[in-house]
Amino acid sequence: MNQESYEYEPHNFKKRKRFPWLVCNNCGLVTLGNKFTEWAIGKGCDNRYHPSYANVKYKFTHLF
Repeated sequence: MNQESYEYEPHNFKKRKRFPWLVCNNCGLVTLGNKFTEWAIGKGCDNRYHPSYANVKYKFTHLF
């Protein structure tokens, strides 16, 4: 798998009628208010290409 390099691209949040949260028009990120989502908001739309993405995802989503 060939990954792109990380570049910061800001989110463009908009309120949708059916959701109580804001949703990014560019990448589809939903602002749930948890720690992983807050990290992703700070890193921008291309957060999955950030060098620390795998470690942060494991840290905040691994329950046991």
